[in-house]
Amino acid sequence: MCTTGAFVVRDTNGENQIFAFKTSDSVWTGFWHSQVHEETGFDSLSYGLIPQQGINAGMNETGLAVVSSFFDYTSEALPSNSSWQGDIRGKVQAEVLSKYTSTEEALHHFQSQFEGSIAPIGGNHILVDSSGKIRVFEHCRGETAVEVVDQQVIRSNQAMYLFTEEQKSQCNEIQEDREKRLEQAEAVIKKLVHNPQNVENVLHQLQQLLSSHVGIGNELGSICAHGISKGRSNTEEPHFTMSAMIWHINQRTMYYTEGNPCVNEWKIKEFIK
Repeated sequence: MCTTGAFVVRDTNGENQIFAFKTSDSVWTGFWHSQVHEETGFDSLSYGLIPQQGINAGMNETGLAVVSSFFDYTSEALPSNSSWQGDIRGKVQAEVLSKYTSTEEALHHFQSQFEGSIAPIGGNHILVDSSGKIRVFEHCRGETAVEVVDQQVIRSNQAMYLFTEEQKSQCNEIQEDREKRLEQAEAVIKKLVHNPQNVENVLHQLQQLLSSHVGIGNELGSICAHGISKGRSNTEEPHFTMSAMIWHINQRTMYYTEGNPCVNEWKIKEFIK
């Protein structure tokens, strides 16, 4: 459903700056952005979709961020009213953000919840903490995989270590949409991490990336989606970008839009004590 990523870049003072980002591409539905308060755990600056329980993506007050997206290798379309049934990803992510401070702790929790599970909704979860350690946890149909990331990672609804041959048999439209988004995002992030960057420039480049179209936004490969029915989920209804988000881990800040980022202003949310 999304284009997601995380990376570490050097600023002009030689310090590491850590970012995570995503678009939330879905059929039209309600959504929210909020500081999620936990009485006995960590608060988080998070995002959620009304049909999905828990948290879709967020960063807690210690700087641990979790960014998720849908993954499956079948082209079989599901009716829209069943596309969220059995989805436990948001619940697991809410638990991780409330309890843990490190990527490794979060990864262990994901493994304990999904290894051997037959949860019907697969996904990939990018995990990054305040030290800049990045991992990707992939799961689908009871199978799981972990990617150890050095400096940057991008996902656009594909898995790199699960069902690689099966993904090649998907319809051309699904493969094209996922490959084009991956290529566009990787090109931008590679340029950012190659040389020291001003933080404001990083934010500007990310906002431009998440607002970008192929054509007017309803063509395959558009990161900012205006009615795309292939490549984002197993539902063939048109998908739109509900929101785009950037988490700056160092500053504990979430930048976000309410609606398509190409036409809506970016807002800022910080932790309130």
